[in-house]
Amino acid sequence: MNGVTSPPWGSFPAEQYLIIRELIRSFMTMDEIPAEWRAGRNGTISRIPTTEEVREILQPWRPDKIRKIADQLLHETCDNLVVLRTCYDSEGGDEKMQQLITQEEDADGMGFLHEELWWRYLDDRELFDFGDDWSRVFDLLPELVGHSGRRRSIEPAKLAEARASENPEDDIQYLALSDRPLLIASRDVLESDDEPEYEVVFLDGYGNPVRYSSVEPEDMMYLRMAPQRGMQLSQWWADGDVAEPYEADGEMGRVLYRAAET
Repeated sequence: MNGVTSPPWGSFPAEQYLIIRELIRSFMTMDEIPAEWRAGRNGTISRIPTTEEVREILQPWRPDKIRKIADQLLHETCDNLVVLRTCYDSEGGDEKMQQLITQEEDADGMGFLHEELWWRYLDDRELFDFGDDWSRVFDLLPELVGHSGRRRSIEPAKLAEARASENPEDDIQYLALSDRPLLIASRDVLESDDEPEYEVVFLDGYGNPVRYSSVEPEDMMYLRMAPQRGMQLSQWWADGDVAEPYEADGEMGRVLYRAAET
């Protein structure tokens, strides 16, 4: 990460929102993020924050390290999986984490280099010691889900088509997916005596979990390629457990599935 320049203040849609509203969780509930809130390729920022706004709102929110990661998330391809480490007090946790990274490096035939993809591993006790509450990462990195100019919800026409399909709940869950799953190195992962597997969380556009699965480090390259091959047919999606929000009586499920049940 040394030598990587932090982008100008106000470059991110979330920062544009904070300048106006100062409510990052409300930002996560927006269905569509105005495309003009994202800095253009020429570096143009829709509204440059004042010195006072940077000092009193943006700088206290997140450090430059996080902003550099956010910049990578917005500009890198979505097939680069992000790993969030949430446990830092387990015995041998650092060694197990390094083992997981090494296993991925050894198995990857596509030129994976940890040094070049430093931003993929969210591994910092001071920033990410969340325990079981992994969703707190969105308070720092809402860029993990959704994209500027693209709606977070399912398009009405596609939702209607899925509701009329043979497997409406499965099809609706698949339509709800964000661009990339989030991999988690939790206490269970770092303390397991079995072959280590990351927890996989398939997210919707709002950051809600859709399904939970797991993946061995050696198979991460195949999980990365799954969207091109059809994620819905992959073992990680097919064998995953439906998350509570997407159960029939869950917060999302009872709204999205209702027409399919009548």
